[in-house]
Amino acid sequence: MITDARGRSARVECDVAIAGAGPAGISLALELSRQGLSVALLESGGRDMDPAYAPLTAGESTGYPYHRLTSARNRSFGGTTHLWPHETGWRARPLDEIDFDTRADIADTGWPFGREELWPYYERAMKTGGVVAPSRHVGEWRQDGAFPALPDTADRFRTVSYQWAPPDSFTRHWYTIAESPAIELYLHATVTDIVCDGPADQIAGLRVSTLQGNSFDVRAQMYVLAAGGIENARMLLASRQRHRQGIGNEYDNVGRYFMEHPIWDAAYIVPRDPAWVTEAAAYSSAEANGIAIDRWLSLDEDVMRSEGVLGCAFRFLPEPEPRLTRGAIAAREVVWTRLRAPGRAPETMGQVSALVRSPGDVLRNGWWRARGRPKESLRIKVETQTEQAPNRGSRVALGRKKDAFGLPVASLHWEMQDLDYHTLRRSVGLLGEHVKRTSIGTFVSLVEPQGPHSTPWGGNHQMGTTRMSQDPAKGVVDPDGRVHSMDNLYVAGSSTFPTGGASTPTLTLVALSLRLADHLSERLGTAPEASGEPSTPSAAAASP
Repeated sequence: MITDARGRSARVECDVAIAGAGPAGISLALELSRQGLSVALLESGGRDMDPAYAPLTAGESTGYPYHRLTSARNRSFGGTTHLWPHETGWRARPLDEIDFDTRADIADTGWPFGREELWPYYERAMKTGGVVAPSRHVGEWRQDGAFPALPDTADRFRTVSYQWAPPDSFTRHWYTIAESPAIELYLHATVTDIVCDGPADQIAGLRVSTLQGNSFDVRAQMYVLAAGGIENARMLLASRQRHRQGIGNEYDNVGRYFMEHPIWDAAYIVPRDPAWVTEAAAYSSAEANGIAIDRWLSLDEDVMRSEGVLGCAFRFLPEPEPRLTRGAIAAREVVWTRLRAPGRAPETMGQVSALVRSPGDVLRNGWWRARGRPKESLRIKVETQTEQAPNRGSRVALGRKKDAFGLPVASLHWEMQDLDYHTLRRSVGLLGEHVKRTSIGTFVSLVEPQGPHSTPWGGNHQMGTTRMSQDPAKGVVDPDGRVHSMDNLYVAGSSTFPTGGASTPTLTLVALSLRLADHLSERLGTAPEASGEPSTPSAAAASP
């Protein structure tokens, strides 16, 4: 059932209230309804993207330049899925085994469980997300007889594959939710307060408001924040009715450990055989049993450990040579940095020095554009997506400005550490050594020897701000996603990731949401294994 909250004033009652209707919230609501629970799914925006709601995602940004928060997030049914490329969709892949491990040489790593805990949920997540997988080992697909992008890579590298899934993988569930007697989706319903007026460890309700001025309360047995890596932290920090530092923030962990996947133009290859350009491009965009996949080259896990680096994956893309020089890349990045963070200087002097040293590169790139961007002198650009190390200094806090509801906006401070740069430099160095050793062609690194060569862009993968931990002093939520200091408040989504690996987070956050659904059903006594009977909707349906 779908309700426009702009005409609502009466209290809503349900078993589980979920704030946020993105991939995590939608997946959780669907699974809870299948397991016999009534759900109020609260979405701040409407069915489609609406400019009127963009100001609610505005915020402040310091530290490393990041996307404008209004373009990195979205308030409408489906959440940030509306930002995915419509021609390709999203890339599905589980995290690697090493991503769950505690690494003695890297602080604050380690999940409270291993990857095997999520395998059955990955299988279920593929179905929920419209992923047609040939096997549960989606991250280990191979294409028989495929041209290897680089020969003899087994000693240091491995091929990892993503499946392309449709961009409407989650918004397609609109019709299922509309017909569900157990789910009531409230549109234009912004959660403006987490109400704590009872026992100290209990959430009493959610206060919901609309831009039109009406408001109402939602009362449930369990509450879940599923509003994204930035907004989940902001909601906890802004709820200070009883908790002066914010809910769950007894150890000053809420909002900290913000992580992204920095994406860099790291190098290019001039092949000895021009035909290799086409073959290497086909390696990245391929098919397996008729299924579109996207293949990357990644460091072997043993090499990651021996070199002391984080995850790093390489993608091979054909590019005209004029666009790949240091000067041309620096010019693009200076402009892009200005667009992301007006009035702020570029973060690295490498950009400025590259421009000063290479004016000819900029002119050549301009001449290439003036001639209509001819497809000549193609090279293979090496694009990298790297993991970030957990870092307390990289964080979401409350800003000085207020939104339309009078709440502090989010303030994002994104930091990069020496280990993040070392991972990029050493990984690119290992790839360059391999290209030279196998005589593929000339490898041209675009990474500065002593520092970052450029400003990376993030993949809109906002992770870590309500991190999962066994120890309340080291995180915000427990292994089930429950806020440590609260009995009935949970968090879903990539904000709970202790580490992010180098793979896209969507499949994993959906798997975690389905795991949370099983946990909540068990707590509320409706899980099939608990009752021994097929799931039916709870009698405590949302009030009309």
